[in-house]
Amino acid sequence: MNSPKIIVYSPYAPSAPGAAGMRVKAIQDALERENARVTILTPRDGREWSIFQRIQDEKPSTIIATSPPLPPLAWVWFAAKVSGSRFILDAKDDGRALALLSKKNNSWKEIMYLQLRAFLYKNADRIWFLTQSDKEEARQRYHLSESRTAIVPNGCDERITFSTVLRKKIRSEWNVSPRRMVLLYAGSLGDEDIHGFVQATQKIRDNYHLIFVATVDNTTQDRARRDALHAQLNQKEQSYHFYENISPSELSAIFSGADIGIVPWSDDLPSSIPVKTFDYAGTGLPILAKCPPSGELHALLENNKEWGDSIASWDAFPRAFARTLRRFSLSKYTLKQRAVHAKRVQETWGRRKRIQREMSRVIDMNKNQS
Repeated sequence: MNSPKIIVYSPYAPSAPGAAGMRVKAIQDALERENARVTILTPRDGREWSIFQRIQDEKPSTIIATSPPLPPLAWVWFAAKVSGSRFILDAKDDGRALALLSKKNNSWKEIMYLQLRAFLYKNADRIWFLTQSDKEEARQRYHLSESRTAIVPNGCDERITFSTVLRKKIRSEWNVSPRRMVLLYAGSLGDEDIHGFVQATQKIRDNYHLIFVATVDNTTQDRARRDALHAQLNQKEQSYHFYENISPSELSAIFSGADIGIVPWSDDLPSSIPVKTFDYAGTGLPILAKCPPSGELHALLENNKEWGDSIASWDAFPRAFARTLRRFSLSKYTLKQRAVHAKRVQETWGRRKRIQREMSRVIDMNKNQS
């Protein structure tokens, strides 16, 4: 049997920094491990008509399309139907759609956007969701069958691991003592309340050091965000280190050296779980998240209390910080225990395993079709 040909259409290339590019890369790698011939198409490969023609020329058995944004996917869906390809929608969290769905009076453009969302959801052969609440919202709203939907979470990156050797080395580079608490933030600079977190640290008395690992795309907007963060940190005379777009091997050292992983999640995305949450847990790093109390992130931490704690507002940060220190202080949460916890999370939430499972299903669907 010939290897199936699969096209992945995404606004992000596999090499793009951050969770979006990482997910495309993970999907590509998983499919290629199943001996599929994979082509990645992005907006850089041409406008809608060019993408349509490219799909017609290649005639893949399956097209995997990532949303948002939604408008370009209308052409991708149409190309799939014309070429006889199966259309799988990788429906990541869409803050715009959630905001519009909660409005009473939408403009005609907003109504068209929601109608396009409904059309794609109803006409996709299969839909992937990151979280259970996203899946259930779509199933109920668009009357989707269980068999057409699946939860395909990002999980934790198995390349980011905990190491006592790396921990000792990097803490020496940071010039922090063994008993000084290191708080880590890893992620983008635009979606989360980083400034609220920095402000909240002013209310704690403990001796701490801040680490920021930023995913920066080098746009004018991102550079402005970075400069604003540096200005705030310097104004407050904070002790900190700042990194940009670093490799998984470097992340292993930084995550190992940290004591608490901070997730300052947006109240506007209650159905989402930032990928850093899994990567923190995958190195045994205790988590302290600020998130909506009715959201997926809060539920995840409630169901996995050994991962960490969550708060609804920064006003609760000092008390939660003290509580986290008591729970995970080195006297109770030894480095050996952290290594055991990290291994357990990697086995359960490893990205390769989680995504590979669904890609195997995609290949099986191709076999059954042929």
